[in-house]
Formats: sequence, structure tokens, C-alpha cells
Amino acid sequence: MYTTIIIFYIALAGIILMLVLKRAEVKSGNTSILARLGAGADTFVRVTYDTGRFVISHINVHNGIVAVQWFAYHALSALRTIYLRASELAHSHPHSRKVIDMVTGRGELTGKGGASFYLKRIGETEKSGVK
Repeated sequence: MYTTIIIFYIALAGIILMLVLKRAEVKSGNTSILARLGAGADTFVRVTYDTGRFVISHINVHNGIVAVQWFAYHALSALRTIYLRASELAHSHPHSRKVIDMVTGRGELTGKGGASFYLKRIGETEKSGVK
């Protein structure tokens, strides 16, 4: 509570100080050190603002939807490529391929067909009569 009030009064004092300095600058006709330092940034801010305004003024609903779809397509394509590469890398090692097969429920193939360890364990408990 007190922190917010202190920050408010510091900001208020800063605003008043800036107004007083600007008034003194205008009266004397001399530019202050801060005005001379910030003069180089004026062009950058103006160009950035004009570019942003131009882009926003040329975006309508259709263009906006197309831009979002274009971005989503490229982002999802990149993610799919990363997933496929990781999948290929995982399947290239026998141990990780075996783990992936266990998780997906394929397990080892026998004469009776493949099953996950969970299903094999259920089948073994049912055979032994434990419920």
C-alpha cells in the first residue's frame, strides 16, 4: 500500500520536474542535454511508428486471417519436422524402439501375437486364478 503511494509521488515529482525543465528550455531558447541526447532517437521512433501504422492500416479481416493461417502452417510444419526427426532418431536405437513399442502396446511378437506388458500381466494373473 505504502509502496504504491511512494511510487505515485515519485512519478508525480518527475512529471512536474520535466515540465519545469521544458518551460526553462523554451524560455531560454537553449536545448537541454537530455533533448540533445534524445534528438537522435526521434527519427527512429517516427519511422517505427509510420511503419507500424502503415502495416495496421493495410490489414483487414481477410488479410489478418490469411496471415494467421500462414504463420500457423509454417509453425506447425516446423514442429512436425522436429517430431519426425526425433521419432526417426528414437527408432534408430533398438532399446528405445523396444520401449516405444512397449508404451504403444505392441510388445514382442510371439506365436500368439503381440501384447503390452500390462495385458500380459493381466493374462498371467487370470491364468493363475488370482483376481
